[in-house]
Amino acid sequence: MGGSCHGNVPIELKISEGSVLAMQEIVLTVFEGDPEWIDTNGVGGYASSTVTGKNTRRYHGLLVVPSKGSLSRSVLISRLDETIITGEQNYELAVRAYRELTVPNGSHYLNSFHYGIVPEWRYQIDDAVFFRKSILMIPGEGTVLFRYSIDECPHSCCLRLEPFLVNRNFHSLKTSSYSVIDRQDWNGKRLFISPSGDLTPYSLVVPHSEFHSEPDWYYKLFYSKEAERGQGADEDLYRIGWFHLPIESGGTYFACATIEPKRWEDSRAYPILWEQEIARRQKNQIANSSSSLLKKSLLNASSTFLIQRHDAQQSDRFRQSIVAGYHWFTDWGRDAMIALPGLCLIPGKLDLAKAILKTFAESIQDGLVPNRFTDIDGEAEYNSIDASLWFIVNGYRCVKEINDPQFLQRVFLPAVSDILSACKAGTRFSVKQQDDFLLSAGDGKDQLTWMDARVGDWVVTPRHGKAVEVNALWCNAFFCLAELVNDVTDRDRLQSEGRRIQESFSSSFWNEDEGCLFDVVDDAGKDSSIRPNQVIPLSLPFELLSKEQSVKVLEVVHRELLTPRGLRTLSPKDPRYCGKYFGTVLERDGAYHQGTVWPWLLGPYARAVARYGSRERRVETLQLLKGFESHLFEHGIGTVSEIFDGDSPHRPRGCISQAWSVAELLCAIDVLEG
Repeated sequence: MGGSCHGNVPIELKISEGSVLAMQEIVLTVFEGDPEWIDTNGVGGYASSTVTGKNTRRYHGLLVVPSKGSLSRSVLISRLDETIITGEQNYELAVRAYRELTVPNGSHYLNSFHYGIVPEWRYQIDDAVFFRKSILMIPGEGTVLFRYSIDECPHSCCLRLEPFLVNRNFHSLKTSSYSVIDRQDWNGKRLFISPSGDLTPYSLVVPHSEFHSEPDWYYKLFYSKEAERGQGADEDLYRIGWFHLPIESGGTYFACATIEPKRWEDSRAYPILWEQEIARRQKNQIANSSSSLLKKSLLNASSTFLIQRHDAQQSDRFRQSIVAGYHWFTDWGRDAMIALPGLCLIPGKLDLAKAILKTFAESIQDGLVPNRFTDIDGEAEYNSIDASLWFIVNGYRCVKEINDPQFLQRVFLPAVSDILSACKAGTRFSVKQQDDFLLSAGDGKDQLTWMDARVGDWVVTPRHGKAVEVNALWCNAFFCLAELVNDVTDRDRLQSEGRRIQESFSSSFWNEDEGCLFDVVDDAGKDSSIRPNQVIPLSLPFELLSKEQSVKVLEVVHRELLTPRGLRTLSPKDPRYCGKYFGTVLERDGAYHQGTVWPWLLGPYARAVARYGSRERRVETLQLLKGFESHLFEHGIGTVSEIFDGDSPHRPRGCISQAWSVAELLCAIDVLEG
């Protein structure tokens, strides 16, 4: 057993024995900062909270499930609080936070938190009572299982479980004793709950227990992360009563919360189903085994973003897609296409890459890949230009590995031809190839590139015109297609078009004074802001600049933008630079692309370093990537955050787990180790 230290949080890394390949788990023994865990079910649902069990976000909950036909998720069970009863002593393990106090605060009973196959908590009540709790979501359905065990207990013990219910969309909060349930029914084996409104009914089952109905309201629980984000941070929770379960030393006990009660009527199957899911996860971890804790954690995290979702038009049909991030994102076209190689170009997942490309290919309209599918009704929104171009370039990377001629001819090539034809002729949002062969997009309030923050009428980063990464992708799209077509005449034509775009790109975007690339070129002039978009041209399959120019661009990006957690979105020398992502929506969106660090950009940066960097720069970059191991313990356990502050110490912000952060770090490690 080894140990490392991150800040004030001692971390133990344990290697389990007896497996074919050593399994690693993260073990926290001190809980400063209260990082968050999440367990997902592959259809958009999850269970999530902090290590201590103190909910700090509106998105936290133990049964959070999507509505049928969409990814609009509802929080049904906010928390399930445990109390150990020995004789006349009650030991409350829960942590409930209010603005002025925390009561109860059972964190001092928490001995350690283990995150490997499933999240597991180990409590020490006194010198004699040792209690364990584990949680897992069942894949493909809205069911969460709880497993409890008593390692040692010389006394007569009981476990009291108190469910706290809510009835809301996970983006909202509810207060003032609103209507939570229409009815409840306890039949001696399970508690059936029919929520008010149109939310899905669900059941709570605690085998061998007695349920005591005693409804009560707990007012104004405080969610500190919401307060940090300038959002409403108080919520009232409805405690419906409690389950009373006798327990004894050496015993193992289960509880279940599910929206599919018929499948879970026989509680005798719970231990079997638990072990089956554990075995499935262990098999996946062994298949993805790596000597690196970081890479192993990233590979495990990568599967959480791969989901099946209901088709917006046919609710009984599922489509394969990628959730952009947890907790609050749905599936976004740009994020999915950027993350696709890192998540799916690994053994056993090539078919998923094909299915995801098909999902987005079938949704193309007017040559545009959807920017996102909404979480309310699953309808596609098309306000993006780079999603379509990433579809081509990263799709090209995937189809070369997939090696399925039928898929190439029937799905991918028609979609690519549709995109290129529409963009050349002109399509929505002022997207059109100009006389200089470059692609222009957007005007007014349109935000079509990945730097898309807008607050009301304030367009934070108006990159209308010819954006540097958009045109690098545009040029690469022609070269990619040329390599995939069979007809020699078509191939020559596409290569010729690509070379014309390449020549125009080089002459239009090269900033001789700074030795790098302009960020945007339009009729009003050229934007010389030092942004990370200029590293993307260096990372694409087909080179656009001379080696000398590329080396200079890489040096500017390294000097001005590189941090231990990714690339800043704007040079700190720029007067518009914002070093902290914090505060109200206005303040946060104002910083989102004005200095905030994005780890996904380390993917393009690493590819550029592998192609144009010195040996010393490659070694330095690989060491920087390995530094993310400490991040696995500080925000979302075992995964990588969406963003970080531009200023040191580069605190993690945004989503606790982001698809393209995980995917591009995996790619970065592979390209530098390969």
